[in-house]
Amino acid sequence: MDILKELGIDKINYGSCFGGENWNKTENEGSIDSINPSNGEVIGKIFKCSENDYNQIISKSNNILKEWKMTPAPIRGQLILKMTNALREKKDLLGSLVAMEMGKIKAEVMGKFKK
Repeated sequence: MDILKELGIDKINYGSCFGGENWNKTENEGSIDSINPSNGEVIGKIFKCSENDYNQIISKSNNILKEWKMTPAPIRGQLILKMTNALREKKDLLGSLVAMEMGKIKAEVMGKFKK
């Protein structure tokens, strides 16, 4: 589980987030185990969201979309590039996590698998 630690992912997580550190802290809807299908090991646990959580996310998203539309294209492009670079920096770790969650070999997840 060093992969989770290196990615900053806890063993138990909330199921929805709205920007930054604004996690919906619903715990009474139950949880879902993320299981590695290759060995049956529980990778982590995610709390399910409530209907109220989803309604808040949709409402907040609609409001943010109005602001995003008013943001000049070059600034939006810079933000998207920043997100892209952050994902690229973690590509290997994210590939390992996806391989674990899907029970696939890492080469296939990373697009290097030749048939």
